Amino acid sequence: MANLRYKNVLLAIGLLVMAAGAVLAISGATPTPVGPPTRWAGNAAGNITTQAGNITALNISGVVLTTKWADFFGNVTGTIVLGNGLANIYSWSYTTTTAGRVCLATNSSWIASGVPSAATGANIDSAWGFPPGDADSGTLTYSSNSCNLNLSGGTISGTGNVTLKGSSTFNDCVISNGVISTGATGNLAFCTNINSTGESYNGVPSNFEVMVPVNQTSTTAYYFYAELG
Repeated sequence: MANLRYKNVLLAIGLLVMAAGAVLAISGATPTPVGPPTRWAGNAAGNITTQAGNITALNISGVVLTTKWADFFGNVTGTIVLGNGLANIYSWSYTTTTAGRVCLATNSSWIASGVPSAATGANIDSAWGFPPGDADSGTLTYSSNSCNLNLSGGTISGTGNVTLKGSSTFNDCVISNGVISTGATGNLAFCTNINSTGESYNGVPSNFEVMVPVNQTSTTAYYFYAELG
């Protein structure tokens, strides 16, 4: 009888370990570019003809390209598997109609570095060194803290979010790996819900669109993560 109880305890522990593994449904994803990045070249300078003695009243309007943000959009495909990374026992086709999430981070091991929690636009400024008073700062971009992101490990409530413009149908959320500190850009991730009928800023059918902060003086590498279903 004692031996049977011992086996039951081992079985219970095994089930708990398997259940704990289930919360790690978010996993690394492979991005495949389908074209070169696009970039606005700026407006041509306007002109007004004048002559000596003229006093001209006028208003000036301008558009400048941000030095703090970049954007990714596209579609999602995938497979859900039961396997060990070398071989699969069984696999299921993923469809975007069953929902899911896409997250981007500058940290290649973001999902293993802590428990996801809420973050804010001010945290973006602190991590990336953006002046919070700039028109395109994190504080003024992720200006609402009304995002509720449903991850397999639980719901992150009241985190910072931005609603994208143009024709975009996406709302992006910023979350942390539980540690927020000055200059630690890799502690933040930028996520959106997968949308089977979504559109990007330019009206292209897309399953996701995520706007992310970037280094102001050099290039920035982002790692892609996806939670399917």
